[in-house]
Amino acid sequence: MLGLAAGALFHFSRARSLLAAAGLAIVIWIASVGFTAAGFFYSLRVLSPALWVGAVLGGAVLARWVPARRHLVGVAAGLTLFAADAALPVLPLPANVYRLPPDRWLTTGRALHNYHQRPIYPEIVRVSGRERLLVLGPNALLTLLGARTVPLWSPEVRFVFDPSLAPAEIVRRLRVLGIGFVLLNSGPANECFLARSGWFREPAGTLVNVWSDGDMVLLKIMERPTS
Repeated sequence: MLGLAAGALFHFSRARSLLAAAGLAIVIWIASVGFTAAGFFYSLRVLSPALWVGAVLGGAVLARWVPARRHLVGVAAGLTLFAADAALPVLPLPANVYRLPPDRWLTTGRALHNYHQRPIYPEIVRVSGRERLLVLGPNALLTLLGARTVPLWSPEVRFVFDPSLAPAEIVRRLRVLGIGFVLLNSGPANECFLARSGWFREPAGTLVNVWSDGDMVLLKIMERPTS
């Protein structure tokens, strides 16, 4: 973003179209934050086009500030440090690299691969059958296995977050859409997102736990509330 600001300062007249595109990307990102289930950090991917423009304009500014090759090594070293710091957090995803000892950086990331290969996924597909599955979690993985998934952030189910609707009415609308199950990833970010829905806060017996572990919970939608 520093490159974007510097580019606007030194190359405004020549980069108006790029700056306009970056500004549009920033506006879209700001609008997306409130709709991103995992919160601010995960919403930053929407900002990628603006970062790309910033990199281009930042390079143009550096070319202006560092015209002599005698400064090139120092500038390259500084940029390499920035690039390494940006790349390092990817190694142990989804863990935070700065909270792990260095000897675990190359092994912790395997958890993400294991997450993609969990044997419970085919069982979830089998249990849901032909009913659609409302998902806040491994939506793409379940779709590849044949599940009929609906992401929780889909406009098709925006009524789930309508504070004026009673649980019974939300369930009725979900059943009209053929949605019979809900699969949710646990975690503070998702819990904050789900708390926006009165139905998830107080389902009034319309959600029954079918299966759960430390990472996920599978719920069945009940048209007749259970006590």
